[in-house]
Amino acid sequence: MFLTKTYDKNYKALIINLLFCLLPLSIIIGSLIVNINIILFIIFSLIFFYKDFFKFKLNTIDRLVFVILIFIIFSGTYNLLENFFFPKEISPPENFPPKLKSIYLEFIRNYDLKYLALKSVGYVRFFLLYFAIRILMEKKILNIKYFFYTSSIFCLFVMLDVVFQFINGKNILGMVSPHPRKLSGPFGDELIAGGYIQNFSFFLIFLPVFLKPLKKFFKFYIIFIISLIVFSIIISGNRMPLLLFLITLGFFSIFKLETLKYFILILIISLLSISFFKSIKPSINQNINHFQASIKNMVFITNKIIKGEFEDSDRQRNDFPEQFREFETSYDTWKMNKFIGGGVRSYRFNCTMRKNIEINERITCNTHPHNYYLEIISDLGIFGLLLIIFLFSIILIKSIKKVCLKTNTNNVVAYPFLMVFFAEIFPIKSSGSFFYTLNSLIIFICLAILVTLIKKDNIEFKYEY
Repeated sequence: MFLTKTYDKNYKALIINLLFCLLPLSIIIGSLIVNINIILFIIFSLIFFYKDFFKFKLNTIDRLVFVILIFIIFSGTYNLLENFFFPKEISPPENFPPKLKSIYLEFIRNYDLKYLALKSVGYVRFFLLYFAIRILMEKKILNIKYFFYTSSIFCLFVMLDVVFQFINGKNILGMVSPHPRKLSGPFGDELIAGGYIQNFSFFLIFLPVFLKPLKKFFKFYIIFIISLIVFSIIISGNRMPLLLFLITLGFFSIFKLETLKYFILILIISLLSISFFKSIKPSINQNINHFQASIKNMVFITNKIIKGEFEDSDRQRNDFPEQFREFETSYDTWKMNKFIGGGVRSYRFNCTMRKNIEINERITCNTHPHNYYLEIISDLGIFGLLLIIFLFSIILIKSIKKVCLKTNTNNVVAYPFLMVFFAEIFPIKSSGSFFYTLNSLIIFICLAILVTLIKKDNIEFKYEY
C-alpha cells in the first residue's frame, strides 16, 4: 500500500512538472500550444490535487489577486451588458472624407461583443494558473530546478538559432525572417526573439546554481554567456529587450556590490558589440540609429510640453514619436470608461470610437497601446490600474527585501524570477499587450513563485518526491 501511494505521488508529480517545464518550449511553438499547455497543467493539477485546492488558505496577496480577478470579470460583464442593452450609436464626424467614413463605419460594425466576453472569461485561466502554481509550490510538488533547465536550454537554442539565421539568412529550420532589419529565429513571422532571450536568459545566467561543474568556471561562464546573450539580442533587432536586459542587470547589481564589476564589464561588452555591428551590418546600424533618433525626439517633445511650447503643428512632424501618438490615443480611449475600463482586450474597439485630436488617428488604432499601463487603464479603468500597481508594488518590494537584502545563499535561486518580473513591469517601455497570452503567462508564473517565496522564512528548492 505504501509503495502504491509513493508511486502514485511520483507519477502525478512527474506529469505536473513535465507540463510546467514545457512552457518555455510552448512559447516558441506558438500561442495555441501555450494555451493547450496551460489548460492541461490546470486540469491535471485539479484532478490530482483537488483536495489541496479546497484546503489552501489565501494570504493577503492571494486575496488581492482574487479581487483583481473579480474586478476583471465585473468590468467585462458590465460592459457586455451595457453594450448589449444600450449599444453605442456613433456616426463619423461631418468633416470625414467619404472614403474614411466607410472605413470608420466598418470598424464600428466589427465591434464584437462575443469576442470581448470570451476574452474576459478566458483570462480567468491565468488566475487559475497562478493558484495552481501557488498550491503546488506550497505542497512541494513543483521542482523549480527542472524549470531552470528547460528555460536555459530553450533560451540557448533561440540564441543560437538567431545567430545561425544572422549568418546564413535562414534559421536552423529553414525559416526566413519577415522583416529586413530584424531576425525572428524559430518564431517565424513573430519578431519576438529578442524579448524571449531577454526573459529566459536570466535563468541561463543563474544555471550554475544547479549545475556544480559550471561553478568551477563561473567567471568564464558569466562573461561568455552574457556576451552571447547581448550578441544575440543585438542581431535580433529588438532594441527594447537589450535596454531592459542592461537596466535589470544594473539595478540588481546595486544590491550586490561585488557584482558591480561584472555589470561594468557587461556594459563595456555591450557598447563595443553595438559599435562593431553598426560598422559591419547596415540593417543593425539603421535599427540602432532609428532607436537613438526616437529617444532624441521624445526628449525634445517632452521638453516642449514641459515648457508649454508644444503646438499642434509639432504633431504633424514626420519624426513625431509614435509613443506620444499611442499616449494620446490611449488617453482618449480611457476617457470613454474612466473608472472600470472597457473590459479585457477592448482597446482595439473602443479606440476607434473615441473623441480624438487628429482625424486620421481614428483609422490607425493599434490592437493595444504598446505599454502595459496605458492598456490596463484603457481596459480596466483607474480602479483596475490602481489594483494592479498596488499588487506589483507589494510583490516587488517584498521580494527585494527577501531575495536581495538577505544573505541566505539559497535566495539566489529566486533572482531570475524577480529579474524577469522587474523587467516585465518596468513602466517606461514599449511592449506587447499585457493581456496577450505569452506576456500574461510570464507575469503570472513570476507572481505565483515570488508570492510563495516571500512567504517563506528560508527559500528552499531541493524538493523530493
